[in-house]
Amino acid sequence: MWKDVKIVHGKPRHSQTQGSVERANQDIQNMLTAWMQDNDSNKWSEGLPFVQFAKNTTYHEGIRQSPYEALFGVKPKRGIASSSLPRGQIANIETEEQLEAYVNTFEENLGSDHIDDHVLDENDVDNQNTKADPQPSMSSSQALTDPPPSTSSTQALTDPQLSTSSSQALTDPQPSTSSCQALTEQHELISSKRVAAKENLLLQATKMLRTSKRKFPPAQIGDTVRIQVPDVDRGRTDPRNVLAVVAGIEDSDFYRLANKHGTLKQLFTRNQFAICKEKLLSMDEVST
Repeated sequence: MWKDVKIVHGKPRHSQTQGSVERANQDIQNMLTAWMQDNDSNKWSEGLPFVQFAKNTTYHEGIRQSPYEALFGVKPKRGIASSSLPRGQIANIETEEQLEAYVNTFEENLGSDHIDDHVLDENDVDNQNTKADPQPSMSSSQALTDPPPSTSSTQALTDPQLSTSSSQALTDPQPSTSSCQALTEQHELISSKRVAAKENLLLQATKMLRTSKRKFPPAQIGDTVRIQVPDVDRGRTDPRNVLAVVAGIEDSDFYRLANKHGTLKQLFTRNQFAICKEKLLSMDEVST
């Protein structure tokens, strides 16, 4: 009916996807299943934050650290480590009673410090008021003879923009040197963590390539190889494997194979076939 249409007889094929994405999805599904069973809940959406945090804080073999540490530069904090308690006290806590006592003491100290700061602020204000020089009283003669204040002084007293800027200059706190230094050190730590993650990924790629070359040594022209037929292309009575001969090598990584029926159209990589120990076919027996 249509000249350009080619009918392919075979089983339906699955669309190709990235294996790492499929494994990650399966891992998250298993973690959600375990969370739902542990919490006796059917609402899987409520467990997503816990699964996400667990996934991002798990040690990654490729980058030699957790994704959380590579992004933020610090190790993730769990439990009471994420609280405001000092680390020295957290290391000494062994029971719930000790934790409760430390929390109560810490809150009491915070409350007393806040009250002391408030009292000190009020005392400072009182001292400033007492130290201020009182304005001398003006006699009637001075009031009649002294000239009126200049325009600049009255403008400084009445201009709202100047008063606002002066008040902001007095009230806005300036960043201290210690805080700026802490931020700089934090940024440097994050950068070093990300550089280390990149280097570890390159090392992992090199290791995988070395393992692949050791597992799949290169083939030579004239070697007999065994090609596995995909299940979607194989009939019920068709053989599982097909013998072929290496007819050529292109770009040192792609092999052109041929058998008695002719040269195969596609190029094969080394992991797509196995080399036979004996030469079952020769170049004279195949049609190239």
